[in-house]
Amino acid sequence: MTKTLFKLMTVAVLSTALFSCEKGENTDPTNDSQSNEGRVYILNEGVWGGNDAELSRYSDIDNSIANDYFASKNGRGLGDVANDIEIYGGKMYVVVNCSNTVEVIDSKTGNSIQQILLSGKQPREVAFYEGYAYVSCYDKTVVKIDTATLSIVAQCQTEGGKCEDLYAYNGYLYVAHAWDQDASGTTFYDSTMSVINLSTFAVEGKITIGLNPKQVKPIGQGRIMVVCNGNYADVSSSLSVLDMGSKAVQKIDIPASNIAVYSDVYALVYNYDWATGQQMFTKINLTTFVETPWSYAASQPLVSPYGIGIDPVSQNVYIADAQNYQTNGDIYVFDAKGTFISKKECGVGPSKIVFL
Repeated sequence: MTKTLFKLMTVAVLSTALFSCEKGENTDPTNDSQSNEGRVYILNEGVWGGNDAELSRYSDIDNSIANDYFASKNGRGLGDVANDIEIYGGKMYVVVNCSNTVEVIDSKTGNSIQQILLSGKQPREVAFYEGYAYVSCYDKTVVKIDTATLSIVAQCQTEGGKCEDLYAYNGYLYVAHAWDQDASGTTFYDSTMSVINLSTFAVEGKITIGLNPKQVKPIGQGRIMVVCNGNYADVSSSLSVLDMGSKAVQKIDIPASNIAVYSDVYALVYNYDWATGQQMFTKINLTTFVETPWSYAASQPLVSPYGIGIDPVSQNVYIADAQNYQTNGDIYVFDAKGTFISKKECGVGPSKIVFL
């Protein structure tokens, strides 16, 4: 599948946006994300082939925003199509898909520390565990990077669809396989996750989770919630919950394009219905999985929600509106009840939000 087709399929299907500061079990003692210095980073994906991926830095103290933040600090942009951003050990890791790089940035200053080249791999997402970063790639590998030396130390080959989101827990890495193309160029969708033993760094098994799994979020008690996008036609999106201890999978009959999680309390769910074009937000209790409506108050409806983040301190909700995906989008801020706080213009294709 070409990047263009993938973008068309995800115009209304949100990229992952984050509440947590790392996708992994361990809390890094040097990660000061909970101090909440009044700063929010927004990853602007950019236009495919435009080489215009960037960062915006938003202050929740005075509701100001600094766009082209990375370029202003480093004299260059991030590259072509930034797909993921995570914070670990005082560093931000930005995965730049079409540039085949992982940009490592000082999370406080915005200065580049190192650019890691993953030639031809088309990296997608990053997760962390016990001092290592694990990067999923479209060549169906997972690359292991030492976060102290920022050197590549190993890679693991997987089987199935292309690798998307991933999560590390209790010595294992869970990797979602979303889609691929057969020899004739026809797109097909996978339904599995690979389970990688981090001691051997080899695939130990596969778990059937749901059609086209793309986004993975921890929801406490050794569980992850997985957004399965379906086939954008007769199989609708859905949620699955995996107990990583027992490996049991629970299907949640709630359509979802994207989720953001607040601790182990609730998930905010966005869904775009491909048949009707309807957009909807709901909240899901992470104990009972009962959903309740969530609505926002704004002067005009969001056009193309592409990312959600929940501030882990204030519970304020950040929604990235990509508009037409070709020009600058907007970042909306609401309180937990949906009351409008702020709207600021950001970069092209705002997709993910992380909090210091």
